[in-house]
Amino acid sequence: MQPSTSSAISEFMPRSPRNRSNGGSGSHSVKNYQQSKQEESSVGFDANNDDDDDVVTRIEKLRLFGEEPDLPDEIVKNNDQLQEDEVLAMESIHGENFIVLDNPNGLRSFQIHIYIDTPEQLTVSTAQNIDTDTKSSEGSFDVKYIPPIILTCMLPESYPTHLPPYFTISVQWLNSLRISSLCSMLDSIWEEQHGKEVIYSWTEWLHTSAISFLGFDKEIVLGPYGVTRQGDQRALSGCVSADVDVPSLKIYDEEKRLENFLNTLQECCICFGEFAGNFILNYIMLKTA
Repeated sequence: MQPSTSSAISEFMPRSPRNRSNGGSGSHSVKNYQQSKQEESSVGFDANNDDDDDVVTRIEKLRLFGEEPDLPDEIVKNNDQLQEDEVLAMESIHGENFIVLDNPNGLRSFQIHIYIDTPEQLTVSTAQNIDTDTKSSEGSFDVKYIPPIILTCMLPESYPTHLPPYFTISVQWLNSLRISSLCSMLDSIWEEQHGKEVIYSWTEWLHTSAISFLGFDKEIVLGPYGVTRQGDQRALSGCVSADVDVPSLKIYDEEKRLENFLNTLQECCICFGEFAGNFILNYIMLKTA
C-alpha cells in the first residue's frame, strides 16, 4: 500500500520551519454614543438574530441609532482627510487582510482580518455543560493556527474629532459574551485617545493582547453551548456547536500548516538540503503516484 500524501508530507515537516466647536463638545458626543448603545438593547437588538444580515447591515443599524453632531464644513473636511490617511496606512500595514467594503451611504467602510499572536501550540477544549464554563478534557486537541478576529468598521463624518468608528467584531471560536468583552475594551481604548485616530490601536491590541485578556494564554475553551446569552450587539459569534466548531478548527489548522509548509524553506530529512515546501510536495506526489 502506498503511503498517503499527508503522512508523507509530515515526515518532511520540521518542528520550526524557517520563514524568509460648532459641532458640540466631544464629551457630549461620547455620551450620546454610549446612550445609543443602551437604547439599542432596549428595543430588542439581538446579536444572535438577523442571521441573514451581513455585517455592513448590522453596522448601518448601529449608525441609525447614533446621533451625529452638526459639524462645520471645515471640521468635516479635516476629518475626511484624516480618515483617508488612516485608511491608506491600515491598507499598507494589513495588505490583503484589509478589505474595502461598498457602502451606499458614502461613509468609509472596511474589514480587517486580524491574526492574533498565539503560543507555539494552543489546546482547544469545550465547556463541560451549559451552566458553567468548566472545561472538559475529553476531545481536547492542539492547534497552532486559529481563525482571525474580524473587525468591521464604518467611519462617521464626525470621526475622529467627535465619535468613534461604528464597528462589529466577528470571531468563529468565541461566544458572544467573550466577544462583548473585546468590544468593551475597544470602547475603553477610544475613550483614552478620544479625538485621535484609533483603528491602529484597536487592531494592535486585538493582535497582541486579546488572547491574554480573555485568559486563553495556553488554552481556548469553546462554548458553553445550548444557552442563549444577550451580549453586545456588536459582537458576532460564529460558534454553532461542538460537533461543528471542533472539526472546523481542526480543518483550519491543518490547512494553515500546509500553507506554511508550502511557502517556507524546509530541510530535507534525507539529503539535509533546503527546498521550497511546494517542491517537496510535488516530489512526494510523484513518488507516491
